[in-house]
Amino acid sequence: MKNTPEIYLIGQRIKRKILMIIIIISVLLGVIIGNACKSLVFGLVLSVVLAFFQIIMTKKYYWIISNQGIYTPLNFGIKKYLIIMLKYLLCGDDTGNIVFVNYRTIAYLNLFERKNKLWVQIIRKNGDFISITIESKFFNQDLINAVIYIKRKGIVINGLEVLTIIKNKIN
Repeated sequence: MKNTPEIYLIGQRIKRKILMIIIIISVLLGVIIGNACKSLVFGLVLSVVLAFFQIIMTKKYYWIISNQGIYTPLNFGIKKYLIIMLKYLLCGDDTGNIVFVNYRTIAYLNLFERKNKLWVQIIRKNGDFISITIESKFFNQDLINAVIYIKRKGIVINGLEVLTIIKNKIN
């Protein structure tokens, strides 16, 4: 049995090389500016900031949905999110289970509670679907925020009172 969780990403299909090129360009820009300012520390900090801005500006940020919970780059899951993304970018460690889906292609998000687990089913506009089960001990604030975000974008969620269920499990 695998130790690594099955990982699903919501976002555009990307290639590791594209993100690595973006990050390398950011690091080089940061080092050049830092060298011009006579401060290597400033340059390294600036390169990290530039890398994040470039990734966000080019819409290359993702939600990670796995049986270990949901992690986004926006909230408290940032540490685990970065670890999973860095493993993917640097080592190519996707355990053969990474699927990229642009949130704009999602038609329905179905969430069902089954025996103290949350079953997440994403149905895309072209009829494809992704499903995964999240154990209740892995429900996190990012999951609530992802549901709120999807509701705001007008993506249909089934009639379940999802937020009530999730909040009860977290508390």
